[in-house]
Amino acid sequence: MKFGFNVIDMQEYYEKNNLEEFGQLKDGAHQFDFIMQELGKNIIANIHNFKKPKNNTNFPMNNPSFAICEATEMKFNHNQKKIYKRENSVFKESIMELSSNSIMCFSNKYENYYILASHTWNEKTNSRESQGYSEKIATVSKLCLNNQHQTVAIETCCLNWFVEFYPFKYQVTSETICYCDNSMEAFYQGLSQNKKEYLDKIDLVAFFLAYGDGEFYDNFKDYDILQNIEIYIDEKYDFNHIIPNVRNYKKGIDEYCRIMDERKLKLYRDQILKLKLEINNFNLKEMQYGLSKQRIYNHLAYKLGQAMIVNSKSILGYIRMPFVLSYIKDKHNQEQKVYQEKIKKDPSLKLPPLESYPDYKEALKEKECFTYKLGQALIKANKTWYGGGVYQIAI
Repeated sequence: MKFGFNVIDMQEYYEKNNLEEFGQLKDGAHQFDFIMQELGKNIIANIHNFKKPKNNTNFPMNNPSFAICEATEMKFNHNQKKIYKRENSVFKESIMELSSNSIMCFSNKYENYYILASHTWNEKTNSRESQGYSEKIATVSKLCLNNQHQTVAIETCCLNWFVEFYPFKYQVTSETICYCDNSMEAFYQGLSQNKKEYLDKIDLVAFFLAYGDGEFYDNFKDYDILQNIEIYIDEKYDFNHIIPNVRNYKKGIDEYCRIMDERKLKLYRDQILKLKLEINNFNLKEMQYGLSKQRIYNHLAYKLGQAMIVNSKSILGYIRMPFVLSYIKDKHNQEQKVYQEKIKKDPSLKLPPLESYPDYKEALKEKECFTYKLGQALIKANKTWYGGGVYQIAI
């Protein structure tokens, strides 16, 4: 190695152990937090073994002068500055809110500096629920810089976001202003290609600047050479051995998932079965609703009463009524005979008691109606009607 950097090559470890797919499971871009926490612990435990970089006198040290312009030190066109503290397990930053009706300017001491990058940390303040990664990168606002020479706009999202500006070679002048304008066409479009939600403000942390008094190394063109060069890592600088045993973690996670998947699958199957039974029972009740009335309508008393009412409306009806009533009685008796034979062969075909039907109370009302009472009166008053006994076989 040319510079003597200590190396931990996670990519090589993942490729060597066929763990690339596992490494993308979290969100496609980051490792699981618990793995990186373990790696961090291992780095701390081995920090005394890390080697110092090589003192390479052949490498020219002609870097420009760097500076960090924090948003809180910038000039603001409002008296009311909105400054917040935002932090997580790694970062703690001071945030200046740049709303769509605000303008910020650089201090005079940064005039003629080049803007290398911007640091933003937007947050959807009116959101009641925490955003996932895909929602964060799709919630954006546009950071704009304008002076007498050029205007540049980039998209910022709801992540702790550091975006490179240097390709624009944007130099700060006394007229440079910074503002939020989502109507501008952004040169940098961010990560999300999906439908975006725009915020009317930017939570700005800082700008990373460089003064033009050194070498920017922007004339290097042979990137293909760097990409294809074979890099040898000296054993004393190789710290891949402190990478946690991700392969064993994967085995443990896979085993846990297999066990839990079976349990969850059984739980889901049981829930589906329960829902199906509930649906079937509901449908059965729906189907049964009204059946008790139908049972009443099938009583001989109701049939006779209904026939008497229908046929009493005309002289012809009165004439044929005895024959109609006789036919109804004979047909009813035949149906009852067939029914009794069926349940004798298969008792499960026996109809349930009327009391078991959901509309039983409504069915009882039908037994009190005029039609039913008329048929009952006929049966009771005329035990031997038209040459044969009229009797009721109740279902």
